[in-house]
Amino acid sequence: MIITINRLIAVCLSLLLAACGSGSAPCGNNETAKEYLVNNYQVKLVQYATPIDNQSEYKIPVTIGQGAAVDWNKFSLEVMADFQTYNVNNSDLLTISLFNAAKACSPNPGTAKQKLKGISITSSRDFSRQYPAGSDLANLFSLIEFPYAPAADFGKASMPAPKIIKLYLVERPEGKQHNFTITLTLDDQKTFLLSTGDVQFN
Repeated sequence: MIITINRLIAVCLSLLLAACGSGSAPCGNNETAKEYLVNNYQVKLVQYATPIDNQSEYKIPVTIGQGAAVDWNKFSLEVMADFQTYNVNNSDLLTISLFNAAKACSPNPGTAKQKLKGISITSSRDFSRQYPAGSDLANLFSLIEFPYAPAADFGKASMPAPKIIKLYLVERPEGKQHNFTITLTLDDQKTFLLSTGDVQFN
């Protein structure tokens, strides 16, 4: 029970941070309240120089192409939102931001209009004997920022739709080649299917 509660707390914290970009505070206190609407998600494949742990968020990964060979424990999926930002009061469109990240003294990134209701991850190949092709692998991926929060717990937390999700494998795949499909479902019935293309594990 304690582990389950800690995992849910970790998911809540990670999604709040992801929904707010980098978590930077706005420069002033008189800003108009804003909210953002997610229109799409995209995924890119990245590789870290060392095996991923809870310090990997402070390291800069390298983007890799489809079919590139990578060590499974250095591999990460970065899911990023394409979103629009509005004033809360009049819903006037302020900006259209693709893969926008908040920086120190940047405008308030706002809160999400939508909530994440579910996430699933599948592979076109057998991950292992226990997880044949098409099985949901969301429990085998975790968040880089909070390594004890499985991706499967995202939807259960019903948190704001994140701007970015950084996922990594917590179990070595038995199969060497995979094509992952990530499915994100929001509470406004929008569903996004993201394909990684071929991934080759060493």
